[in-house]
Amino acid sequence: MAYPHPYHLNHPPYAAPPPPPPTGFPPAAFQIVIPPPAPYPQQYQNYPTYPPHRFENVPPPHHQGQLSQQPPLPPPGPAYVNNVHQKPLSPPHAAAPSRPVPPKPPSPPPIDHEVLLLSLAEEYFEAAHGRGPLNARAGREELDRYYKLVATGLACLESVLKNFRPHPRTEALVRLRYATILHEETENMWDAEVALNKGISLCDRNRLLDIKYSMQHLLARILFKKSPKAGTKALDGMIQDVEAYQHIPWVYAFRFLRTSLSLEIGTPNEMHSALQSLRAISETASHRGDDAISIAAANLEALAHLRSGGDGAIEQAQRALASARSLQLSKATHEQTQLITLTHILDLVCSLMESNPMSALPKMDALKAIMDQDSGKAAWSKDGTFSVPVARHQSSGSLTKSSGGIFTRGDDSNDFLVFTWLPARDVYALSFFLCGVAMSHRNSLDGHKAEKFLQEGIKMAGGKVDVGKPSNAEGARESLSVATSRQAWRRLLRCYMQLHLVLLLCGRSDWTLARKLVDELRRELQNLDPPTSTPLDTFLLYIEGVIQQGNGDVSAALSTFQNSCFYLPEDNGAGNPAKQIQCDLAILAALNSVFILHGRSQAYNSTIETLISTLEHFCLSHPNRNIQCGFQLIKATTHPSDPMIRTKHYMQNTLKAAKAIANTQLSCMILHFVSWKFFTGVVGDQAEKSVRAAWQLAKRGDNDLWISVAEGMMADTLEVQGKTAEARAAREGALRLATALGPKLQPR
Repeated sequence: MAYPHPYHLNHPPYAAPPPPPPTGFPPAAFQIVIPPPAPYPQQYQNYPTYPPHRFENVPPPHHQGQLSQQPPLPPPGPAYVNNVHQKPLSPPHAAAPSRPVPPKPPSPPPIDHEVLLLSLAEEYFEAAHGRGPLNARAGREELDRYYKLVATGLACLESVLKNFRPHPRTEALVRLRYATILHEETENMWDAEVALNKGISLCDRNRLLDIKYSMQHLLARILFKKSPKAGTKALDGMIQDVEAYQHIPWVYAFRFLRTSLSLEIGTPNEMHSALQSLRAISETASHRGDDAISIAAANLEALAHLRSGGDGAIEQAQRALASARSLQLSKATHEQTQLITLTHILDLVCSLMESNPMSALPKMDALKAIMDQDSGKAAWSKDGTFSVPVARHQSSGSLTKSSGGIFTRGDDSNDFLVFTWLPARDVYALSFFLCGVAMSHRNSLDGHKAEKFLQEGIKMAGGKVDVGKPSNAEGARESLSVATSRQAWRRLLRCYMQLHLVLLLCGRSDWTLARKLVDELRRELQNLDPPTSTPLDTFLLYIEGVIQQGNGDVSAALSTFQNSCFYLPEDNGAGNPAKQIQCDLAILAALNSVFILHGRSQAYNSTIETLISTLEHFCLSHPNRNIQCGFQLIKATTHPSDPMIRTKHYMQNTLKAAKAIANTQLSCMILHFVSWKFFTGVVGDQAEKSVRAAWQLAKRGDNDLWISVAEGMMADTLEVQGKTAEARAAREGALRLATALGPKLQPR
């Protein structure tokens, strides 16, 4: 008995044509689509498979005896077997062609919540910092919105650290960013310190030196904010480590940070530490050929000398600036516009502190030329940062890869150390201020050009913030703390420019406008912090006494100058700028008091002698030659009983010193005193020449008070000479000016 072929391999043919499909339905409705077989799971794909023809001809189970009588069937050919396994069986009737099935859309990739949280955090910080300059002047509602954005960004970073296990380098960068925001935006220094300590341990385990040094740099700043001594001590240990490993870029970074912190403290010991750090930087930079680093170190050394205020400080600062100028022609410094500008500013400050206006004028012109160069404006960043190139050696290539903004990566040969200074707008305002001070001695000769410089600087320092314009100098995105400190610095600069403008107005006896500016300045001081406004308050009190004395109210002026704020200290406050200002103002108040007491009566002679002996200790060795000249004038005019030879000696020295510093007002006072002392009632050409010289100098000084005094003295001299008509004209001019000065200055 023969068995039929298996039904699944050999279909029997139909005896008749196939029946027609049912009517009323589309042909494709009864089409059977067999999907392709699903792939094996991965863990099973390597198992062995059996040949496809091994069980093709196995018959259905029957009796074993009958099975043994049947001879085996020959296996089908390979072509037939492949046809069976590759093609699905088609129905025996002719079916309509099938409609193509559209492919399924690809499923979206899974969301990486770690990357999403990090991106959201940066967006929140970016949105907050975009309104940082505006929020520096905003109200409570805007500040709450700002801090909500910052808090949300911090929460995103904290969630990544708590709920995920990122790559060690990513985790270290997240911790660095988290601590940086805490340091800049909050007062929670403890959490920032904990995050940095964990991050430093992580970097040590994974040899992430660039992020480790960045964290240590930030940790030193945080410790300094909590305790300056702890911060500097920790920083000294970090410097020793990087110097031992010869990681030179970070030697520069840590030593420059040490210099900045020492200058902020300002004590003599810290100033010495700052100078030591700068000299170490210069030595290393000259050995490696980092000329731009050497220029930056030389500029900071000059600044440290100027702030110390000790003996020979100006000379040492000029020596450091000469070292910086010797390197400005090197190729690496051609694009260092900020460093070159800083060199010119410090050089001009040296001349101003030296009371040498003749050398200050060419330096002022050089500074103006640098600031007006069109090619240099593109180098100024909106946030005031600039980069100094550092030569990259093969061993230091990975030390600056991720530094938290301390370094930026350049080409294959250079890295760049980032410094924070002033944006172009603030440097322009500072330059106008210095130019106004340098032109003060020529204010009356050049059409009040010094006042115009100061007015332009005040306008630039008090400009409005426009964050919406990206071309604006204030378009930089910065934190609220940075924007607030920048606004405070501008207010302080504007106050000092207004003070110098008031002094120029007092120098030409414009007491009305001077009083108006003083009132405006008092309102401006209400926006400053008490430690910052204390020297300004004392300065305003002194100007108040000057205005009272200029208006003839000498009793009120004497009461003002004898205020407790003007008590002479035991030392001159060298090394502390605030104490130096207080001491200088006390000296000036004492000099004015001597002049007022000398004009009253002989009952104050003992008081005058006591003041002069006290002032001699401060004035003879004072670094400001204007104060030295003023004290010599006091010595010459307040001792009428001195011999004539001694008085002439004092007058000659005073006049020589006044001409050397181009102080027109002191020269005018000296010539008036000489005419009164030696030529009153004297007939002769010498008496007339003397009084005319005093009158011409008063006219050059544009001081109505001294012009009135000179014309009155000229009228007396001309009457003695018999020139009645000229004497009458001179006296009328003197009376006219005296009437305009005020009721208490009218002739009696």
